[in-house]
Amino acid sequence: MKNRNQSFDVVLILFAFLIIFISALSFRRINAMISASEWVSKSDLIKLKLEQTLSFVKDAETGQRGFVLTSDSSFLDVYYGAFPKVNRLMEELDSMTKDNASERTKLAELKVLIQLKNIHVKRLIENSNAPNVSKDLFVKGKFLMSEIRNRTLEIMLEEDKILKQRVLVRDEYRAITPSFSLSLIIITLLIIIISLIRIKNDKLKVKKQNDELLRVQTYLQSILDSSSDAIITVDENLNYTSLNRAAEKMLRKKREELIGKNPFELFPHAAGTERHKMMLKALGGETQQMDGVGSILNPDIKIQTLFVPLIIEGRIKGVLNIAKDITSLVRANETILATNSLLERKNDELEDANKELLSFNYVASHDLKEPLRKIQTFGKLITEQEDQNLSVNAKNYFARMIAASARMQTMIEALLDFSKVQVNDVVYSASNLHTLVEEIVEERKEDIAERNGKIFFSDLPVINAIPALMYQLLSNLIGNSIKYAKKDVALAINIRVGLAEDIVVNARSQKGLFWKITVSDNGIGFDPQFATKVFDLFQRLHGNSNVYEGTGIGLTICKKIVQNHKGHILADSQQNEGATFTVFIPQNL
Repeated sequence: MKNRNQSFDVVLILFAFLIIFISALSFRRINAMISASEWVSKSDLIKLKLEQTLSFVKDAETGQRGFVLTSDSSFLDVYYGAFPKVNRLMEELDSMTKDNASERTKLAELKVLIQLKNIHVKRLIENSNAPNVSKDLFVKGKFLMSEIRNRTLEIMLEEDKILKQRVLVRDEYRAITPSFSLSLIIITLLIIIISLIRIKNDKLKVKKQNDELLRVQTYLQSILDSSSDAIITVDENLNYTSLNRAAEKMLRKKREELIGKNPFELFPHAAGTERHKMMLKALGGETQQMDGVGSILNPDIKIQTLFVPLIIEGRIKGVLNIAKDITSLVRANETILATNSLLERKNDELEDANKELLSFNYVASHDLKEPLRKIQTFGKLITEQEDQNLSVNAKNYFARMIAASARMQTMIEALLDFSKVQVNDVVYSASNLHTLVEEIVEERKEDIAERNGKIFFSDLPVINAIPALMYQLLSNLIGNSIKYAKKDVALAINIRVGLAEDIVVNARSQKGLFWKITVSDNGIGFDPQFATKVFDLFQRLHGNSNVYEGTGIGLTICKKIVQNHKGHILADSQQNEGATFTVFIPQNL
């Protein structure tokens, strides 16, 4: 815009030179008229400067009088500013009257009188606090002011005479002005036409810029309207300056009804509230946040509101208010808290029921052992002492009764073992897996030798766990491999331990480091569809035949032990191809 203005000024200067050139060619006397006009202007200017000089001297005297009468130093501001201006005007007058000796003489006298007046005013100011100021000082001041006025009038009268002569000279040349004026009008019209064209172009550019600004404004408003949060801005007087669609919905008014209005005048009940105080703090430069407070119109709607100072060009021009409806979140949190409370209560009830069940299991199993022991004892006594008196069928019945009671006793003891796995007060400590396996191998060496078997393991680590339960876990897994070994193949059991990171169990990923313990064998295996069923209580995949002894509770105990260690146990197998059991236990227990 600045460059365009400069170009336009250049065009005007060119036209001015054109006017001078035409005038010089067409009218040789135009310079004389201009000179005469300048002399007239000079006379007017001399008179004007004389009037200004007299006015400033009067101002200085007025300031001096105000100070003497009131002792208010502010009156001296006029005095201190007046005489420097007077001196400058006198220098200009002296320069402008170089060609008039009479005026120069009178100006010299006027200058002396002004200097005397300045000295006199200073003296009055300096003696203003004296108890009795001499009356002669005031008389002298009046006299000097009268002399200054007279000298000024004399010079102005003389200048009027000169002015009349110059006006006569100027009028003599006015005859040539019509032609000059005509040329000037033509040039002026050209300048006006060029200016109008330029203005039209500028208007088109301004309209284009306004259209672009409106497009940007509309685009920004659409972005704001797309937000689900209410976005509001207010000015320094807290009057609305902009709102988005969510804010209109929250306030139940159109933005046209709100722009320029004060929210606390529209909603008087909100004045003086915490919201009002926070907006005022934001105007002071502090960002404020208010959580879980009801909206202005509906206290049941919970709002999270942020008040941010709106800083433009380094100054706070208002407040940006962003309000988010968190009603559903608050209600969800309340539901979660209520659910958590219910879960805690149910968990306590479940723990109590579990404790009672375990206690009942232990007591019932323990109390059942005595009748079973008596059944077995009396059954054996009858078969041994009354053997000659029993029929073949009776002997068979007694044998089956004794065997059934023995199986029942084994199952009761297994239940007792399962109940002992429940750990309430968990205390993890260093568990040397290598030592535990060595102890199990030593304990089961006859069973292993009977199946011509070998257990392969080396440099098993020390992990953080419950040693007694880890012993039972490894013993049950090794015992399971021994139990289901193939009859015609030497038993081989491999035990390996390593670290695994970010495991996936039952299609669920878990982050972190885990100890991975695998026990694999070359036994009879099982159908992979039963990979999870093998851990169910009393589950025996190979039936109740006498070929494979057991109660179907050993792997259930293994699963319970692993759960007590916050881990997982998996089974993988194919029929007649052996089985592999994998245990994952968190490294940092």
